Amino acid sequence: MKKTISMILALVMVLAAVSAMAMPGNISEIQGLPELPELPTMKVKTDGDTTVTMSAPVASMSVLRNWEPTALEFDENNVAVYSTAGQKVSAGYGVWGWSGAGTSEVIDSYKGEYETDEDEESYSYSWREEWNESAGEHISGSYTQTVEESADGKDPNKVKYEWHVSRTVGGSYPMAYAYRGVTLDGVVVMYNTHGRLVMATMEITGQNFLGSDVAPVKSYVTWTFGSTSKGKPITYISNIEEVLDDSTVVSAVFASNGKRIK
Repeated sequence: MKKTISMILALVMVLAAVSAMAMPGNISEIQGLPELPELPTMKVKTDGDTTVTMSAPVASMSVLRNWEPTALEFDENNVAVYSTAGQKVSAGYGVWGWSGAGTSEVIDSYKGEYETDEDEESYSYSWREEWNESAGEHISGSYTQTVEESADGKDPNKVKYEWHVSRTVGGSYPMAYAYRGVTLDGVVVMYNTHGRLVMATMEITGQNFLGSDVAPVKSYVTWTFGSTSKGKPITYISNIEEVLDDSTVVSAVFASNGKRIK
């Protein structure tokens, strides 16, 4: 039994080594990579509602808030307008904690009652104060006062009150993109909150880029649009994913200098 297990482990290690040898170590080693086509640019302007203007028609485009997409409808001038009324988070941002998944603790709570001859009223109010927004901590409180008037109008009225203050921890975080669409050529494009192109993915058939023994059914090449440490714009292939069959997918991640890092 131990010998069989050892043989299996050895076979796995051999297969892994062969796979690692077949996988290109640098993007420059891959032949036949596609050229990046010209992609539409986006302009975003928010003044109450948000206006999105594309430089060319697109097949589809959605705005994402907390990963929830909302389809945009463009006119003949490639302009779409969507409402920001009532939104809990801006386009391109996700939320955690106070969105419903965070932790909440009561930091102050008390209740009591007293008798008084003064003219008291029943009322309640609640409040919420956003404190330390960068850390995502939110304070909220409520106060309720109920007056039970005496039956004869001569005895003192009974006043009951309750006070609660709680703190919820949560916040928002920037997503990888705020807008995701498809060009008329079938390229998936992603833009940030300000309309800058950040990623593009092209689907390709009939190409084997990663050296698999089995020809892939389809391949996906992703470009990233970033900048150097000095702020100079840079565009590079950051990911190649190949679908071999219904259950097998191989992929490689590349740095901006072309080196495979995963």
